[in-house]
Amino acid sequence: MVKDILRAEFKSLRDSISEADRAAYSAELVGLIRSLPEYKAARILLSYYPIGSEPDIVPLAEAAEDGKLTAFPVIDGGEMRFYVAGTSDCVRSGGMGIPEPDAAKCKRVSDFSGAICVVPALAVDKRGFRLGYGGGYYDRFLSAFRGFSVCAVFPRLYVPE
Repeated sequence: MVKDILRAEFKSLRDSISEADRAAYSAELVGLIRSLPEYKAARILLSYYPIGSEPDIVPLAEAAEDGKLTAFPVIDGGEMRFYVAGTSDCVRSGGMGIPEPDAAKCKRVSDFSGAICVVPALAVDKRGFRLGYGGGYYDRFLSAFRGFSVCAVFPRLYVPE
């Protein structure tokens, strides 16, 4: 399948970025997102915990100001739901070892009005199409999401098509 080949190629390209460059690019991404009017106006930040060589946007969540709620995804029954993880005792190791809020201890967010969603991706093209990991969780969530979304990718993974 073409998408599987592209996923492998983009993941390999992302993995080849040095740790120092990933840290610098991640810090730049956090700054760019914080400068967006949509971020400044948002009351909720829908974030993610990075895995592997993904951009580290956790500092964005840690620095969320103006009383923004910060929520992280949990996959539940094939559906992605977001929970506020305000304290470390609310976070656990989820599927595939990815940190996630403990749904039994954290508050679920169901009203996404005034939300900005930072979306992980393997690559994004100039039309805004994203290549994800193939599970479709963000695709399903974003199809009903009426807030603003932005993909977090390194410059080398922002491609023409």
